[in-house]
Amino acid sequence: MLAKGGNKKIDNLKDIFSVQMQELYFPVALDDMGASFEFLLLENNSHVFMPPDGIPVKVTAIEHKHPGSAYSYRYERDGYSIVFSTDIEHGDTLDEKVVELAHDADILIHDGQYSSDELLLKKGWGHSSFQQAAEVAVRANVRQLVITHHDPEHTDDYLRKAEKKCQDIFPQSIFAREGMVIGT
Repeated sequence: MLAKGGNKKIDNLKDIFSVQMQELYFPVALDDMGASFEFLLLENNSHVFMPPDGIPVKVTAIEHKHPGSAYSYRYERDGYSIVFSTDIEHGDTLDEKVVELAHDADILIHDGQYSSDELLLKKGWGHSSFQQAAEVAVRANVRQLVITHHDPEHTDDYLRKAEKKCQDIFPQSIFAREGMVIGT
């Protein structure tokens, strides 16, 4: 299986991560991490992993719209599910594959970099509005929405006000903050 990276086809993830973690870029080499890694490319499919504790984890990946390509992931374990969908540009309508992936998830972590008005000026930049994130949460019937990937131009005050607007659409919305811990 091959994954896309811009116009290049990626067929060896271990080599990519090993280069990224060379001493020039990172103080610990991949082989010195103290963990056992298995590199799999999931393109629009699922894989079940069996961690040492014996509780299986199902990971489902779907490709979504973003310059150079990107993926959303659903993690399911022991009756709980988390969906991670960032660097996503829905376009004029919500990506139905993302709504389906998030269906009945306990937690949806979703890109919400812009307001709807800002998004009109940022088409093709690969991101969503926080209103779109809230709409995905409503349509997918998720329990909790965590909006992330905030625009660095937005102040904390702006984000607090935007969070309240999202809560008008989907009351269980929160904006990600530094140090935040989430769970079910």
